[in-house]
Amino acid sequence: ILIAKKHPLLSFGILWFFIFLSIESSFIPIRDVIFEHRLYLPSVGFFAAIVFCLFLLEDTLKLKKFALVVCIIIIITLSIATHYRNQIWNDEIAIWEDASAKFPQNARAISNTGVALARKGTCEEAIVQLEKALTLNAKDSNTWYNLGYCFKTTGATDKAIEAYTKVLELNPKFQKASVDLAMIYISKREIKQAYEIIVEANKHNPDHPYNKGLFAHIYCARGKIDQALALFEEAAKTGLDHADIYFNFAICLLEHYKSAESRQNLFRTIQLNPKEVEAYYFIGVTYDDEKDYEKAAYYYKLFLSKTTKSQFIPGAKERVRQIGK
Repeated sequence: ILIAKKHPLLSFGILWFFIFLSIESSFIPIRDVIFEHRLYLPSVGFFAAIVFCLFLLEDTLKLKKFALVVCIIIIITLSIATHYRNQIWNDEIAIWEDASAKFPQNARAISNTGVALARKGTCEEAIVQLEKALTLNAKDSNTWYNLGYCFKTTGATDKAIEAYTKVLELNPKFQKASVDLAMIYISKREIKQAYEIIVEANKHNPDHPYNKGLFAHIYCARGKIDQALALFEEAAKTGLDHADIYFNFAICLLEHYKSAESRQNLFRTIQLNPKEVEAYYFIGVTYDDEKDYEKAAYYYKLFLSKTTKSQFIPGAKERVRQIGK
């Protein structure tokens, strides 16, 4: 304010910086103390003030092209820094590990490191990071959910149940946790527990297509096939897009000798998740049940061509050999 008349541009740059920074960085406590995007707009004033000061210094010191040389040095330095920073930003795991290293008490950064590792398929490493995040913030339902997902992926079913149960204690409306937990109980043939979870989930998200799909599975498991098919069709029409729900329902139908209906849902599973290669095996089983051995052999072979890790590989090879005879 005092230099406004003598150096208006410098005064303007300084005021611009503090006025725009004050919008979200002031005496009011905030979740993240440092966040680079808060400086996008305020930095315009900062840059204007710095450049003005360089030219002012050039005039004062009588140094020709001093400001130009300094600006070039700054540009080169920041360009190199940007290049190295982009290498970190190029990798999701690297950026969150970098954030965690700079702020070890930031539970969200550590949790996001775990999520990034889980997406890469390294759930064992992800579990370490997620558990570490929970020591800093044990009330984060998202972190508990991701931990449950990793436990489920690594086959630690009991731990996954504990984690998903914790999610629903913290946030009963967490639909994905309800679905995953119900599906675990369905896979364990504990239909009563699965039913209770979906009933509770339906209170918070009435008529959600995932809930309808799981209710249909429960009907199927109890032998009420007509009700199951009708409800599942309704779920599909209202937006059911969960590959695992389609897959599990298809297997239930297959167990009740509904081959054609099962196959329809297995094809839909593949549409939603092309990586669910075991669906090809069960498509082969549906044709096998219908004594269409040519198509059965085709899908068994297709299944074998897409995976080297599955408990169904020996069975598929044996059936191909038998059909070939």
